[in-house]
Amino acid sequence: MHLYHLSNLLLNSLIVLFYVPTAHLTYNPKYPCRSNRPTQWQRDPQNCSKYYFCIYGRPILMPACAHGQVWSQVGSACVEINSYWDDCELVASVPSTTVRSTNIRSTTTAQYTVPQTVPQTKLLATGNRITTTPSQPPPPKTTTTTEATTTSASTTEATTTPPTTMTKILTSTILTSTRNPKIPKDSPCLTQSGIIPHPKKCHLYYNCSLSSESALWAYYEMFTVECNYPQLFDSEQLRCREFLNNNCNGRFEPVDPCEYRRNQCLRSHCQPCSLRFGSCRGRPDGIYPQHEFSWTPKYFTCYYERAIAHDLCEPPIPIFSPIENQCVSYDMVPKEHGGLRPDCKIRANGHYADEMGRCNFYFQCDNAKFQGFHKCNYGFTFNPILKICQSPDQVPPPCGSGSPPSCVKRPDGFYADLAGRCSYYFECKQSVFKGFHKCSRSHAFNPYKHSCVRGIGSQIKPCGIQDNPCQNRLTGFYHYNSSSSQYYECHEGLFIHFGTCPNGQIFNLSSKQCEIAEMKDYCANKADGRYKHPRAECIAFLECKQHTTFRVAQCSDKLNGTRFNSLTRSCDQPQNICPPCGYKWFDCPSYIESTTKLS
Repeated sequence: MHLYHLSNLLLNSLIVLFYVPTAHLTYNPKYPCRSNRPTQWQRDPQNCSKYYFCIYGRPILMPACAHGQVWSQVGSACVEINSYWDDCELVASVPSTTVRSTNIRSTTTAQYTVPQTVPQTKLLATGNRITTTPSQPPPPKTTTTTEATTTSASTTEATTTPPTTMTKILTSTILTSTRNPKIPKDSPCLTQSGIIPHPKKCHLYYNCSLSSESALWAYYEMFTVECNYPQLFDSEQLRCREFLNNNCNGRFEPVDPCEYRRNQCLRSHCQPCSLRFGSCRGRPDGIYPQHEFSWTPKYFTCYYERAIAHDLCEPPIPIFSPIENQCVSYDMVPKEHGGLRPDCKIRANGHYADEMGRCNFYFQCDNAKFQGFHKCNYGFTFNPILKICQSPDQVPPPCGSGSPPSCVKRPDGFYADLAGRCSYYFECKQSVFKGFHKCSRSHAFNPYKHSCVRGIGSQIKPCGIQDNPCQNRLTGFYHYNSSSSQYYECHEGLFIHFGTCPNGQIFNLSSKQCEIAEMKDYCANKADGRYKHPRAECIAFLECKQHTTFRVAQCSDKLNGTRFNSLTRSCDQPQNICPPCGYKWFDCPSYIESTTKLS
């Protein structure tokens, strides 16, 4: 019986000796705030990476410091472990304590005297684990006197091992006998503990105190922790630190954000890493667009091949140019990328009117490249014909009151501005200029549709991105797609007009008029002059010039209107025209003679 009581007593002693130092370190006080001051920052006594904001003694738990950092009570901020401001040097001391333990089976009450001090301890914030590092050698063997009061009133003395030594023995036994079968066989945490550098990757390390049950291990190697970008893990200091002067000793050294696993997608509907971050690998120091060859507000800064900063361009220069590597205004962004920069590919060297219609602005092209905008002096307007700034009364419309564009030999219809101002167009009717019109904001004139359209995708170059049929063509009229009934007009490389002749007619490039198809060769053997139309008889006539049909015209077809007079070669009243087109009865040649040209 005495031997049984003695064994129970010894077992309880070992448990108490193992528990006491550890319990002091993991104890979480209910009220960490130690004063009633209005405000105070207070570090958690159990974990140096945690801290509280105290308001009149009431604690508010704040977000923990990042991995590798602790809260500095002096600096009132999170600082690197082992840095100058790291004041996490706490002495864990336990006063003389009486612990009473009752064994129900033996109805024994035992009293133990715990040592007055335990080794000085440094608390390290490593995840959820607190690593203790003795700063002085363990004390010599201590004899603990145990007084046991039992029902038989017997007294027993026992000699035990010091707490620190016993803790190591029991901890080693537990680690050896309770290995987790889920831990991979090649994991260094099977045989080691604490913080271990990764053998292959310089930005990873092992934290063997982490739980093997974490859901992260379905994606990552078990127990591995990653440094924040662009930090690397220092194998000598055993902490994450700046990448400069950090020797990876042959391990893989990542430089791009996408080479850090935390920036990779682990779920659906995640924007790919390459779109969220830029790459600096192989690039010299400087700034670059976040999206290669794209015109967006995003750009990043490279330093030693690391993307150390991501920024946004702001108005009035809201777009980052991948050509100039700087933030620019919309005037400097090409139209195909949503901007307003003029297109100089179809223009010769020189100065041109502003495409947006600003009358006092003009731009310069040189070697098919845009060279920038210029502004006339106050009160002056740019003259697109003379390529200089003048007073408005000397400048043609729409920016001035000078001579308008000519409508002679131009078919009726609408024409784009001859100077390339995208929002302006003019009207011709019966070879007379009728005036300028202006499209509403963000619209431009489309010669194909004879109207204003919205969006550069529906506009013709240089105002939009649709192909320009007049590119590299001289000024003049052309058949459209080899069709003799469709035509268009070009002016100094600009597409200004598109037309279609009525059914049965073709467009004559020489006369710049639509003609009846059968009359195409009517003037081949005739001298210059006017002839009665063989099909329209008295109403219409043909005009021949240089053996081609120069013009097809008609007299008034109203009741009692004019008819074509073959003798005078003009439209005249019926009473002045011989039969069959009129009813003049004297001085009339024969009908056959009246159908031929008179000299």
